[in-house]
Amino acid sequence: MKTISLQLLLLCGSLLSATHTQAASFGGFAPGRKFTFTVQVAKSSQTIGTNVKANVPVPEGIPKFKKGQKVTFTIGRKGELTGPGFSIAFLSSSTSANSYAKLPSSKTASPNGAAVFKDASGKPVAATLTFYQYRISNYTPNGLSINLVGYVLK
Repeated sequence: MKTISLQLLLLCGSLLSATHTQAASFGGFAPGRKFTFTVQVAKSSQTIGTNVKANVPVPEGIPKFKKGQKVTFTIGRKGELTGPGFSIAFLSSSTSANSYAKLPSSKTASPNGAAVFKDASGKPVAATLTFYQYRISNYTPNGLSINLVGYVLK
């Protein structure tokens, strides 16, 4: 009887340990994990009504990175992707990428998104960041201003 109880206890302990390990990982990235990529592409555009302007300055409130700049990312305790000036919640994972999103809310209408791409062993190899900023100055089509800032890092 003691042998069966001991085996059952060991089995439960190993299941609990496996569950804890799985819960502490977000798409294969444990909280506190850091990795650094270099900005390959940095683009900023603005749409006012139907008029689109490319290569506009990055507006306040959106992280400003330049081509060639090194950016260090950290996985937060809830799986969020954090970097200089941003934190984006973990959304989902696949074998090739982790997805992150900050969806619009009543406090902020501007969504953000990111993806961290992984190689076959799960190592992060590249990332994309997309930031939006919506502004409404009046209730006409030309009163809506949308800034889109995108980065590709490797």
